[in-house]
Amino acid sequence: MKIMTTSLFINIGAQEIFVLAFFVPVFLGYLYCIYHALTNKKLELPYRFAWAAAMFVLPFLGCVLYWTIGKNAVKES
Repeated sequence: MKIMTTSLFINIGAQEIFVLAFFVPVFLGYLYCIYHALTNKKLELPYRFAWAAAMFVLPFLGCVLYWTIGKNAVKES
C-alpha cells in the first residue's frame, strides 16, 4: 500500500510543493540578479551586458560572482 501525501484543499503533492518551495524562489532570484546587473548604474553598459551573459552561461556561479565582485564596481570617470 502506497501512502500519498497531498494537500487536499489545492490537490498538490510533495513534488509540487518541493518545486514551489525551492525552484520558484531560486528562479526568481536568478531573474532578479540578471535584472540588477542590467540596470546597475555603477557599471558601464558593456560591463552590464558582460555580467548578464556570464549569468546566462554560468547561472549559479555568474550570480555569485556578480554579487561578490561586480555589484559594487565603481564607474570610472
